[in-house]
Amino acid sequence: DEYLLHMTKAVLYKVGSASQFAELLPMVRSYIENYLFDVRVDITEPEVVRKLNHLHVRNKIKDVFVDALSKLATMETDYRVAKHYKLSDTQPVHTSKPVFVAEKTAFYSLPYPKNSTYERAFMVYLDDQPDVLAYTKILSRFPLRIPYYDKDGILRHYLPDFIVKTDQGYYLVETKGTGFEEMASVALKDRAAVHWCRNVSELTGQRWSFAKVLQEEFEQLKYLGFEDMVRNMASGYRTTDP
Repeated sequence: DEYLLHMTKAVLYKVGSASQFAELLPMVRSYIENYLFDVRVDITEPEVVRKLNHLHVRNKIKDVFVDALSKLATMETDYRVAKHYKLSDTQPVHTSKPVFVAEKTAFYSLPYPKNSTYERAFMVYLDDQPDVLAYTKILSRFPLRIPYYDKDGILRHYLPDFIVKTDQGYYLVETKGTGFEEMASVALKDRAAVHWCRNVSELTGQRWSFAKVLQEEFEQLKYLGFEDMVRNMASGYRTTDP
């Protein structure tokens, strides 16, 4: 039913998750047919569909499910390692973005946004640093999603820009261009990344840290090695020891 498909997608878009579609659709149907009105209705009847298309009714359905899913998402559970992932298992990625032919990575080349000369410059820098053993741009097909809650309490998922490996451990790295640091979501994402690194460090016994590399600081400190650079940044560096 087109109406059910639309409503379910609208709910999942609002909570920032598309993976629950198959489970949620029958729940939306059951709620509409059994609980939305004072009497049970048949969602296939034209008169029922007409009423369901009123804006306040659509908003009511969406709000009920967004609120319920958000409350479920905030329930604390124990962290565990679900699976390990090898970068070499990643299937070839086809992209229209420009690419950098990187050296210290499992891939032949790594994509970067067309308007981000900073990300390319950062990859050139990483290739040149003796203390960087390996790195990768975090691609959307990696099984890495860091959950966080936006200012409205809605569950979102965050992907930093890079993973960098040194002999001191692993780093999640976010590169921020000039002006982007002021965005409202930045602090929320930073806190979630620090929390993620702390949990992974405790679970694996390997040191994971979060480093936010601002473009202005990078330009000032890029003469230093990677470890020294993040250690000397005035902002955005967090360390997590197992």
